[in-house]
Amino acid sequence: MKKFITFIPRQAENALKSHVYQAVDNQRLAYEKPTKFPVVSLLHGFAEKDETVQVITVCEDYDNSRRNLECLKQELEVVSADMATSIQLVVLDVPYDDGIDAQLETFQKLIDVIEDNDLLFACITYGGKPTPVIQTMVLRYAKLARKNTTIRCVVYGQLDHETGIAKIYDVTALMRMDDILRLLASSGAKDIKSSIRKILEL
Repeated sequence: MKKFITFIPRQAENALKSHVYQAVDNQRLAYEKPTKFPVVSLLHGFAEKDETVQVITVCEDYDNSRRNLECLKQELEVVSADMATSIQLVVLDVPYDDGIDAQLETFQKLIDVIEDNDLLFACITYGGKPTPVIQTMVLRYAKLARKNTTIRCVVYGQLDHETGIAKIYDVTALMRMDDILRLLASSGAKDIKSSIRKILEL
């Protein structure tokens, strides 16, 4: 099953705005409608008509997060109707805590809902500072521990606070960094940047 992983933002009610996210390096992420959640652009690009997909969202025990979860639910209803796609929302409740124990709890809850043969998508835009680290750990572990589970697309939504321009980046290639860096370190490569670029372009 296609599973789209995202974290609910912590922003206050008036701080979370809708934007049309411009696709930078993957035109499948182009979505002409304003949204508060870049995962909606990801859904629009990869979910298909008459398909059933899951959106797995991590919601912290925090008033702003609970409020923003309701906003996401409303947007998903609209997207589901527009695309004729069945969206199953899975909410994982976690503590509002950036400490190690809470992060490991989040990791475990995410791993528990990923199964063999899943096609994984993720948005790393929102959450605390440790959030992208945990999401990367989850994706890499799932790829190793689950049979035929694939990381399909990982995105990041950026907002330029000076211009108001919002962009969405496909950062899936960065999921390969651990393997690439291990290879380069063992080979004694000198020009690391050029070596990484050549490997990513293969």
